[in-house]
Amino acid sequence: ACEPEPEPEPSVEALAAREAEEAARVEAIERSRKEAQEARRARKAASDAASLKANQAARVASLREAKEKEGAAAAATAAMVSEIAERLEFELVAGRTFVEVLQKVGVTVALDGVEFGSDEEEQVVAKAVRRALVIYHPDRAVQKGLGVSETLEATETYKLLQNLHAEWLEER
Repeated sequence: ACEPEPEPEPSVEALAAREAEEAARVEAIERSRKEAQEARRARKAASDAASLKANQAARVASLREAKEKEGAAAAATAAMVSEIAERLEFELVAGRTFVEVLQKVGVTVALDGVEFGSDEEEQVVAKAVRRALVIYHPDRAVQKGLGVSETLEATETYKLLQNLHAEWLEER
């Protein structure tokens, strides 16, 4: 019977060539894997950048809208303050003395038997002013849970009383 002839041993050059081919194939596979990885990273970076840009645009739009609302609210508040100040000036101050204004806001000023222009008069009025300022203090209005309009009215009354008291003191 015929036995197959044993294959001749590959030569050193052939083995080196096969190893070189295998190394080149492994290198090509590795290069291809790295390129794919880089492509995935580039796509993710582009996607992240687009997402970031979209989020930034949405945030800018949201801030603009909030600023517009804030501006409108500030304008409305300024209009309310102006209207309240005019009304207080007309209802409280028009043609009244400072003592009459204090009485109009509900603070008793006990000037019976007190000499006009005396230090005692100044002390009695100062005490009445302190009571009025406590009543109309803006923080107190907030603590009471009053609405915006009522708080603004208390604030404007407070400012008006302070200004009137300063004027009264200057006139003395």
